Amino acid sequence: MMPGGICWGGGRRKKKNETTTKEKPPEAPAAVSSRGPTVQVEACGERVRVSACPFGHGTVCADPFPGYVHGRKPEICAKGCRAVLQSSLAETPRRRLIREAIEYQELYSREREVPPERAALRLKEILESIERSGTYVHTFDELRHGARVAWRNAPKCSNRRFAMELEVLDRRDARTNKDLRDGCLDALEAAIESAATTPFMCCFAPRDPETGRGPRIWSSQICRFACYALDDGSTLGDPANLEFTTYLITSGSWTPPPEDERTQFDVLPLVLQVDAPGGDVAVFEVPESYHAKVRLSHPDYAGLAKLNLCWVAVPTVCAMDLNVGGLTYPAAPFTGWFADSEILRDLTDKTRLDKIDAIADAVGLTSKASNSSLWKDTVMLETNRAILWSWQKSGMGIVDHATLMEMHYDWTNRERERRGYVTNNWKWVVTPCYPTTTDLYLGFRKELEYTLSPSYTYAPTWKTFLSDWKAHGRRRRNKKTTTKSNKPGPRRRPTMEVLMETSPSARLLFNATFWRLVGRIARGVRLARPRLSIAYATVSGNAKRTAKRLSATFASASVDAKVVDCAGLGVQTFETLMAATDVFVLVVSTFGSGAPPSSAGALFKLLGSDDEGKRAVGDKAFAVLGLGSRAYPRFCAAADAAQALLLASGGKALTTVGKMDAAGNVDVGFRRFATDLIEALLEEGRLKRCVAARLLRTVAVERANPRDFVSAVKATPAPGVKVSDHSTEGFLKLEVVANTALVGRLDDDDDDDDGDDKKEDDGSH
Repeated sequence: MMPGGICWGGGRRKKKNETTTKEKPPEAPAAVSSRGPTVQVEACGERVRVSACPFGHGTVCADPFPGYVHGRKPEICAKGCRAVLQSSLAETPRRRLIREAIEYQELYSREREVPPERAALRLKEILESIERSGTYVHTFDELRHGARVAWRNAPKCSNRRFAMELEVLDRRDARTNKDLRDGCLDALEAAIESAATTPFMCCFAPRDPETGRGPRIWSSQICRFACYALDDGSTLGDPANLEFTTYLITSGSWTPPPEDERTQFDVLPLVLQVDAPGGDVAVFEVPESYHAKVRLSHPDYAGLAKLNLCWVAVPTVCAMDLNVGGLTYPAAPFTGWFADSEILRDLTDKTRLDKIDAIADAVGLTSKASNSSLWKDTVMLETNRAILWSWQKSGMGIVDHATLMEMHYDWTNRERERRGYVTNNWKWVVTPCYPTTTDLYLGFRKELEYTLSPSYTYAPTWKTFLSDWKAHGRRRRNKKTTTKSNKPGPRRRPTMEVLMETSPSARLLFNATFWRLVGRIARGVRLARPRLSIAYATVSGNAKRTAKRLSATFASASVDAKVVDCAGLGVQTFETLMAATDVFVLVVSTFGSGAPPSSAGALFKLLGSDDEGKRAVGDKAFAVLGLGSRAYPRFCAAADAAQALLLASGGKALTTVGKMDAAGNVDVGFRRFATDLIEALLEEGRLKRCVAARLLRTVAVERANPRDFVSAVKATPAPGVKVSDHSTEGFLKLEVVANTALVGRLDDDDDDDDGDDKKEDDGSH
């Protein structure tokens, strides 16, 4: 499906008197080349050749991945499409932007099931924006889906089956290096709080297609270990970061710990540049509370723990560019979870920490003289056991290499059957640990690798960033500037006539049109800040505090958010409340076996009445946030019931039901709900973008105290699974034992508590 609103052609010029319809012909003529079926499109004054393959994979390139193609048959789908070099397309940057924008909108509309009329309007809006300004702006859903598809298209990743679970933190409004730092820490914090079982991405502004300006993250990961060169020629730390560490120290950008306090696991600072290539570069220390490390221990060899080996609990990659619809996001750090073989190589590779000899001594291997004793194999096996044991003991997500390859083999076959194409890099998706024991080893030996868009591609290294920054600084210093120096004349007090003739501001004061414009702006400001009513139904006071916290968030941007108690809502008072509000938000706890608090009884009864409920609610927009505990089977059941009643009464739901787990970290649930609500209000046109951006910043930085990384979860086997076994997903069942450092961080209003606050949550069920 190709949205309308552009001219179609089959590779020929339009005749002089030929008319062009704005609708797509029943069968658009397609030219066939080495890249597969294509169709010529006229848009923004350019003629662009767009992929017309029915498999919908778009134009497929052989660069930057891989520079070569595995396999004997170069065709990637049944239509005979082949990967071509980007240079062979002979496209200008503008034409490439138009082509990729059109191809991504076709993919997005098909996969998100967008109606054709709406898709055509959206494409028209994008092309008009490109013609007017040289670029366009993705909606949040376009950005999120693009990030997920880019992960699905990554040929070197064997964990892509979870691509559609990627959560995106939208930080495109970041304007300072501090904003970049906060976004990076938000992504890391969210990953830690999910125990590395949910992937997150923090997406900053895209690079400007015309000027090339945009944010950059010089650090390859958010948490990366330093490496110090010692006098005897050896190193202390991760040799992969030796050059970066040396530059930061010698340039004076970073002061490392004193020499007698340095360790092999010192975390490097974050180096950020919000306006590359010439903007200021900032260096930020990563707070110690974000140094989420897992220390290595072994179930059988206590000596291994004495080596004090550890690794970061969560991978946080920054060295990749996200490419979606012709726009490149050069700062898009993302998190996931480790495979055991990744940490194994970090600890034992010759070019990395190279701890194989030390580990051999720790596990009691003495026969290292001959390789025929297989002592290295034994060390690798025991190190792998220690990695899995340590991560499971800490409660952080990890997957073993055998499960990973089996899952990826099954996913690839299903993906090829469902989509008709899939890309893999055999050398990367095959793990180094006993790969021949899986079907993937021989089954994927002739897999094709190519670049699909959206995509993740390697970003330039910090050395390139440094060179660009220095070059830009030289150009700025060499730029000649001229100044004028006029001696001011004697100061005279201007008359009203002189002011009216010479001062634009004075003329505005006496201009009726100006005051009418001021009135319109004032009315627009009121419309851009909707009136919210936040009602709460509580048992022990937590729902009330959450409602007040949400109200304070909106108040930070001067949005009126009134907090009311459901206990005082009758038929008349509720109708009066709804008449005076634009958006109704209900914060409700769950009590007993899934019932709402008694204070919400009258409201639930009213909503359950067809006539009174529909008359009061009408078509008002609403959102529901529930508080409960996942320890009970009916988690936040009262919130689900409230959502159903409000929908039945004719209300319009802005978001899905938000849910906060009292036994977990309530901050995560609150920020997720608040972010969804703000973005929904923006999409509905109820908030201006500047107001929404301010609210999102408030939600993002709302962090009373730095959180400590606490391994406060216990791994217990699922029913019927032995402790040493793994589930089909590669994880053990996690049971929360205690997490005092992450729970109960909401500010308490002692004077506003409305009941027995000693009860442990509104979700006491």
